[in-house]
Amino acid sequence: MGLVTRRLPSAVVLSVIVSLVWLHAPDLRAEAPTPAVASQAERACVTDETSVSQVVRDVFKRLVSTHRRALPGPDGIRLRDQKLLALATRYVDNDRFTEAVVPGPWAQAPAPQRRRWARILGALLRDRLLRALKDPLGHTLEVGAIGLTCDHADIHLTLTNTQRSREVAVLLQLRRQDALWRIWDIASHDASFARTWRGRLARVVKQGGLAELDSQLSQLGARLGIGLADGVRGSGRK
Repeated sequence: MGLVTRRLPSAVVLSVIVSLVWLHAPDLRAEAPTPAVASQAERACVTDETSVSQVVRDVFKRLVSTHRRALPGPDGIRLRDQKLLALATRYVDNDRFTEAVVPGPWAQAPAPQRRRWARILGALLRDRLLRALKDPLGHTLEVGAIGLTCDHADIHLTLTNTQRSREVAVLLQLRRQDALWRIWDIASHDASFARTWRGRLARVVKQGGLAELDSQLSQLGARLGIGLADGVRGSGRK
């Protein structure tokens, strides 16, 4: 007997095709925006200060939670520090900090060298952020004035010691990239971390050029325990 076929309405065919695609590729439902949409969103200026303050509040809240849930003993401290490092890594902008610290060399350096410098200097910035907020359980956080210019922001914070009623003013500089605000500079007692390191490394470049800068940063990375091959902090850091 010959095979009998019927032509289905086009709407039914389209419905079947869409259903099959949906069933066999469920991960596509959470697919990232297309490059064009992402690029358009990236160029859009942020006008709501709430998005900036919320990031800072979230960071402080997570720091409090990490310290509060830390287990006692050396293993607990080690695990806590790993979690703190991962948290700081997510919220710092290595590239922008490095560009601010060594603007001239950054513009001249090839991409692999930039990435290596950013890993090393980014580790410094992460440590500085954690030091600035080193005792979240013993402090309260107050968000003050916020300056917002498209995808850059500065936010004034006040950390108050709950036992001594002593206040410390902190200024954070942030850049919005990939729909996330990240910190690229920290200032307290009128001392900018980026400006301080820019002065130090400018003298290195003046004395020995890019070769000396690269050498000094490599030595710094070794002291920090940075695994330059993969950007992971070495386990042997004291």
